[in-house]
Amino acid sequence: MTGFLVFLLGLAIGSFLNVVVYRLPRSLSLSHPRSACPHCHAPIAAYDNIPVLSYLLLKGKCRHCRAAIPWQYPVVELITAVLFFIVYYDKGLTVRLPLYLLFLAFMISIALIDIKTGLILDRQLMLMLGLGVVLNLLFPFIGWKEALTGMLAGAGSMYLIAFLGRMMLKKESLGFGDVKFAAVAGFYLGVLPTLAAAYIGFVLAFVAILVSKALHKSLPRHIPLGPFLAGGFFLFLLWGHEIGALYLSLVQPR
Repeated sequence: MTGFLVFLLGLAIGSFLNVVVYRLPRSLSLSHPRSACPHCHAPIAAYDNIPVLSYLLLKGKCRHCRAAIPWQYPVVELITAVLFFIVYYDKGLTVRLPLYLLFLAFMISIALIDIKTGLILDRQLMLMLGLGVVLNLLFPFIGWKEALTGMLAGAGSMYLIAFLGRMMLKKESLGFGDVKFAAVAGFYLGVLPTLAAAYIGFVLAFVAILVSKALHKSLPRHIPLGPFLAGGFFLFLLWGHEIGALYLSLVQPR
């Protein structure tokens, strides 16, 4: 029963994240006015705003003007719900569960905004850092020294990569938003998980570049790094110890 409630919570949070992704880059309020169709601007009634279900009942179209509703909305809601359930199923109902779910929500919204706009917003990062500080005061999950050195490690490593990329390519290869993102994630993760997560993010981004080149016969002009970093940071917050143990078991001589 608890797992089902967590799944429903994920649907609701996913619906809110859709609002965040649309409104935050446009500097619009997240609370008002109420959601409306972007085509006819008719307000969306509560019964037409039920995550996933309303999309299916409306057959993916606005009730008033019949314009298509972007498929992103139910997909984000469903993915968020599934990931929430996975986290709950693996970690159980513990005092750290809100931390994991909050971190996941930030990772999803940061990744989506970066995909859509190429930006990682300072407002999100400051809120994420502030909430992390409050949670660590109330329910300590990381030592303060480890959190601060994690911030320095995240920012320093990404800044070094950005500097080397600019020197070698003679152009900006990494946005400063990625540097700040790694710093804030470092507060949650600590030094080694932050560095390992960033490494995984770069590997995934490199694979995406190779796949894109194979499909389109040319290198993409820009691939946002934020989604790949978000995936790495999320994996290491939840399963950093397990990933580290698996790595050591693979590299240790038998």
